Amino acid sequence: MAELEIFGIEEWIRELENLGQDVPKITKEALKAGAGVFKQKLEISSPEGPKPNKPTPKQPWWDGKHAKNAIEEGKIVKKGGAYFINIGWDKTDRTAHFYMKFQNWGTSKNPNPPHKGFAEKTLIQSEKEVLKAMEREFMRRVTGR
Repeated sequence: MAELEIFGIEEWIRELENLGQDVPKITKEALKAGAGVFKQKLEISSPEGPKPNKPTPKQPWWDGKHAKNAIEEGKIVKKGGAYFINIGWDKTDRTAHFYMKFQNWGTSKNPNPPHKGFAEKTLIQSEKEVLKAMEREFMRRVTGR
């Protein structure tokens, strides 16, 4: 009769238990990696005017930058068991580049047809790259212990 002895199974189980505790942290890091890739792609595809607006006494909110150079990455938020991060401009934006929301969502007097906004096009085009970056970061964190 053959006899099989396995060594190290307790260590392996302990590693898996520790990994289970770190999954939310690893997920957030992977999300940040994907957000970084999307932000780079959004900076490339954002429209750019001839020159950025400088602050004036009547318009002190201008910051002297093109909107593509002022894309902000939001904080990670957990909603309904899933993590989210906002990149770019949302509908409630009150920054100097608030007008970029009109490019993506339109207005009541000038509604944009579907898929006209550059942010949505960028998201669709870069989805695979973003997911690969997230997967790479997740696997690096999981296997790099």
